[in-house]
Amino acid sequence: MQAIETTRDARSALLARGAGVALGLWLFASAFLWPHQGNVRYDDWLCGLFAASSALAALWAPAFREVPAFIAVWLAAAVAGVLRYRSSATGLHDLVLAGAMLLASQIGERGAP
Repeated sequence: MQAIETTRDARSALLARGAGVALGLWLFASAFLWPHQGNVRYDDWLCGLFAASSALAALWAPAFREVPAFIAVWLAAAVAGVLRYRSSATGLHDLVLAGAMLLASQIGERGAP
């Protein structure tokens, strides 16, 4: 029975890392798919690139799963006032992505991939 639970935990962690990669890639792509003002565009594509690559690295090194969590906190702080968002739709988009990235980074055991 414990082997089934371990397999289920590993599978959920794998799906969460895959979701983290997809969310990071979407954040990266979204910086170029619709208009962003200067600093917000740089922030989105850099955060997306780092989030996707660290979520991918977390498949082999589980400690990397915390990096997207820090990026999600930064992204939420940027929306809250660190950066000036001219478009409320872009701010809402980034805030929703930050929440999803934070959630995906916390799924799975610490020792699980």
